[in-house]
This record gives sequence, structure tokens and C-alpha cells, in this order.
Amino acid sequence: MDATTQQPTDSSPPPPPPPKKSSHPSLSDLASSIASKLSLSSSKPPPPPPPRPPRSPPMKRPPESPVARLLAKSHILDDALAAALSNKLPDTLKGYNLKLLYSLQQHGADPGTFYARCQFDHRTLIAIQTTRGEVFGGYMTMPWRPSEEYYGTGQSFLWRKTNKCDIKRPGSLLRGFSSSPRQKRITNVEVYGWTGNNSYFALCSDRSVAMGGGGSFGFLVEEDFSRGTSGTSETYNNPQLSSAPDFEVVNFECWGFTTCATVEELSRESPLRARPVVKAQAQLRR
Repeated sequence: MDATTQQPTDSSPPPPPPPKKSSHPSLSDLASSIASKLSLSSSKPPPPPPPRPPRSPPMKRPPESPVARLLAKSHILDDALAAALSNKLPDTLKGYNLKLLYSLQQHGADPGTFYARCQFDHRTLIAIQTTRGEVFGGYMTMPWRPSEEYYGTGQSFLWRKTNKCDIKRPGSLLRGFSSSPRQKRITNVEVYGWTGNNSYFALCSDRSVAMGGGGSFGFLVEEDFSRGTSGTSETYNNPQLSSAPDFEVVNFECWGFTTCATVEELSRESPLRARPVVKAQAQLRR
């Protein structure tokens, strides 16, 4: 036997190999990564807030339409009636003033003069006053002219002046003394627009001027604007505008619309209306 002694062998098993690193991060790694990102994000200032839209100014109410003013003396209309009529006109005429085209008192009882002075204006206002003090008329959207047929548009209407009494009783300062009520007359205008039943808006001749038809004329003025009639027409479904079917005319006026603010501005265009009068009168006499 060999004299060399053998080394004792270690009978313990070899150590296990180190664990293989997984390709997927562990939960602890994810937690530490999130914590580090949060710490970095907390160190940065927060982004500025989005800019606010500019504050819109408060909505303003549209200005009230100015009331139409009379640029000439009228024997029928006054300021209160002109203001009431301007509120009944189409919006396209808001802000316009009233200019006198024809007046029975000023220009004479001649239909030829009436047609000549009104032939250039497409939108006019007729005002009639009877011997009983009644006031009514019509709004026309085509020039007045003699015609064998009815003509006009659906924007035309008839109107009538009405007065309402606003009764106010003032309080008495002393006991035992009764106070009489005070009445204030308020001018109002009733308007009768087109019904659509027919197209009998206006009918004119060398002797008469009428608006409305079907059943009766809304109004008819004839015999050199000295007398007329009124009844219910199917065109405007208007009541009888006068207290009686037949009436006598005191005043008859036709008004146009202008943007002129003063009489001086209006006088510059007035000479243009004097030239065709003779021609229009000659056409009516043929």
C-alpha cells in the first residue's frame, strides 16, 4: 500500500448555480422605477394652465329705432300720430322721416297733381280726415298711378286712428276733499294687413283713389277728393274705417319717406318734383 495518505473528500453537494435573470422586470423593479419617475416629475414645475378665452363684453340692447318726424306741416298728422304710425311700418323704414308729397289743402283738389307729385315714390302713406273728425288711410308699396286693374304688393295695409283714455285719479292731500279724475288721451293706430284672399291692393283712375276690394272698398275717395266710401274688404279684412259708409273729406294727404333730417336737406330735391306735373295732367285729360 502507498504510504501517502488520501485527502478526505467533501461529501457536501456543490452550491446551486445563480438564478438566471428574467427578461421581465420584477415587481420591485417596477415599483422603484415608478418611484424614481415620480420623484423626477415632482421636481419639475407644473405646466402652465391653458389660456382662458377673452371675456366677451356684455351684450348690448339694440338702439331703439328713432321715431319718424314730420318735415312739413300737416293738417292731419301730428307728432303722436306720426310716432304711432312709424311703429307699424316695416323694419326697412325705421329711422326714415316723413316728407309731404301731396296735400289737398296745399296743392289743390286735382288728381293729376296728386299722381304727378307721387309718381317717384314707391312707399307712401295716405292720410284721410273726414268732416266727423275720423282719421284713417293706407300704406302703399308702389307709386300711385291711374290703372285699369288692381296693383300693389302684399306689404300694403290699411290703418285707422283710435284714441284711448287713460284715467288717472290723483291722490288728495287733504282728507274730505274729493279729487276728480284726469283723462289722458293716448293716440293709437290699428293696422289691417293683407289677408291673402285676393290681390286687390289699390285701384286708381283719373277720378278716384281706392284701396282694398272684394265685398267693398277699404276706402274710396272720388270727386276731386271731396267725398268717399268705406266698407269691409276681403283684401285687408278691415272694418268700416269711417263711422258711416259714406263720408265727406276735409283733408287728404300723401306722405313719402326720406333719410333727410332737416327741411333744408329736403328742399334740395323738391325742385325735381315740379317738372313732370304738367305732363301727368295732360295724360289724364286724354
